[in-house]
Amino acid sequence: MLKKISFITILTFLALSNIHAELCKPVGKFYVDNNRGWFFMEYCEPEKEAKVDNETEGEERKDVIVEQTPKDKFDKLSSTKVEIPWDILNDLDPDSIRNLQEDSQKIVIMRPTEENVVEYKRLIAWIMQKSTDYMNANTVASKLNPEFSGVGGAQGTSTYGVNAKGKIDAYFKKKIMAKYKENTALVVLESSHCQYCRFQKPIVEAFGRKYGWEYQFIDIEEKPYVAKKLGTQTTPDLFIIHRDKQEQPRWQRIGSGVHAQDEIVDGIILGLQVLGLEPKSKYIGKLSELSY
Repeated sequence: MLKKISFITILTFLALSNIHAELCKPVGKFYVDNNRGWFFMEYCEPEKEAKVDNETEGEERKDVIVEQTPKDKFDKLSSTKVEIPWDILNDLDPDSIRNLQEDSQKIVIMRPTEENVVEYKRLIAWIMQKSTDYMNANTVASKLNPEFSGVGGAQGTSTYGVNAKGKIDAYFKKKIMAKYKENTALVVLESSHCQYCRFQKPIVEAFGRKYGWEYQFIDIEEKPYVAKKLGTQTTPDLFIIHRDKQEQPRWQRIGSGVHAQDEIVDGIILGLQVLGLEPKSKYIGKLSELSY
């Protein structure tokens, strides 16, 4: 009985081996272990799928081509003309402005007529002006309110000086500085433990020599009541003091933190504008509107 079982087992193994041999072929590389495995040194090729009838396959491909025609797959331009709603543009939210700019850009690229390009450039100019208006208003708020001097990246050495320098020419600055040097002075609040004040002092002295302005340094540790009255929180803290015809002093902060000489001049001009002594420029502290 045992011999009979062994004989049947051998026959079964041989039969399975013959079936497997039809699908597998030996390979010479032992590390090929896909399907059957490297132990048997064999690689089993997957059974090939039955070929589709040529006529049927052709019909199926034809259907696929019809379904993937460009007309159905791609979106068309919503418009061929750039149209900006100028009458309500100031009331739109930033996301709508961005979408309007992106849609207009697509139209300009695909329909680059002179009319479309001009209208698109007007929109870009409007967006850039809005950004400039915010930057200037942010600078004014930071300079006049020391508690915000470190908020939003607006510091005494911000890009404000660079921006204002390109908008206000040197002759205009020099003329204003000469006009007010007799009745206006620069006051810098400092403290003995302030390292930045050491850098500010020679800059202020050079400013005084160049423009003929009087200046004064006040140590807030010696005169804390001055700091309290003016709301000084950081040093150096820069102010202008102007005496009108009635000899009444008027104080105006022009910035906190270390200022370069050009930034001191720009800050003084800003302070004079805030005091109402000079007309406001559209570049400083005024939200200007573009006119077309």
